Amino acid sequence: MTGNRALLTNFTKKFFGTVRFGNNDFAVIVGYGDVVIGSMTIKKVYYVEGLGHNLFSVGQFCDKGLEVTFRKSTCFFRNEDGVDLLIGDRLSNLYTIALNEVASNSSTCLLEKASSSSQSWLWHQRLSHLNFATINNLLKNNLVQDEASDVIISFIKKTQVNLQLQVQRVRTDNGTKFKNKTLTKFFDEVGITQQFSAARTPQQNDVVERRNRTLGKAARTMLTFANLPSFLWAEAIAIACFTQNRSIIHKRFDKTPYVFINKRKPNIKFFHVFRCKCYLLNDYEDVGKLKAKGDIGMFVGYSKESVAF
Repeated sequence: MTGNRALLTNFTKKFFGTVRFGNNDFAVIVGYGDVVIGSMTIKKVYYVEGLGHNLFSVGQFCDKGLEVTFRKSTCFFRNEDGVDLLIGDRLSNLYTIALNEVASNSSTCLLEKASSSSQSWLWHQRLSHLNFATINNLLKNNLVQDEASDVIISFIKKTQVNLQLQVQRVRTDNGTKFKNKTLTKFFDEVGITQQFSAARTPQQNDVVERRNRTLGKAARTMLTFANLPSFLWAEAIAIACFTQNRSIIHKRFDKTPYVFINKRKPNIKFFHVFRCKCYLLNDYEDVGKLKAKGDIGMFVGYSKESVAF
């Protein structure tokens, strides 16, 4: 809720009751609107006359499927994919978020495109500490190559060869990673019909959306249980997908995806716990007789190309 009417767009005037302050004074909730912060929009923010500060309801954020985490000196608001949407600082016993800094910081938009705050920071370092505004511009204007098209094309080709079946149609949402010249050209050349769901209607892709949500929750649980940083989210999701394809039985076919595609049962004897201790063979030439022949590491995934980890 806010006491600043100027922050609200799409304002609707409606009486919602009253708010009681700490000094036992009351104020009226006279309506609600949307607050735009950078590239994000917080909907249905109450307008309370006389309120001197903007207040965030942690409960309402959690009810919308967001994750709110409080640390000793900071707090995070994350979506279901673990992307940091808002970051606050602790001042005495209160956690505050500077809206003017968020709105002027283009990295907010970057966080939506990148997969996590750690991912955006990683690319900041990879690009010789390029400023976030320029990185964000690269993403917004598609000035860098997206790997999605190449991955989709490779997956379709391998699937057709492995199953000896022809893909007839591919249905996706309207995202630019699917709706682009590269995929359109490929589908036209091989005779595959490309279909799109209606814009802003994830319900039409309910199977994929549920699957992505399941993998995301599994990855979050794995990272939390293993006490690993969030930048390993890709490895966690890859393992979750790898193991679930070999363990979750599809109700319609009464088989796991692995059995359905490969026509044989999977071998799961080599499965290991995410983040368990492992030893890497030290094959340096100068190992010597007394030096350690292995380096201690932690297990974060399986190899798709060979019998390795």
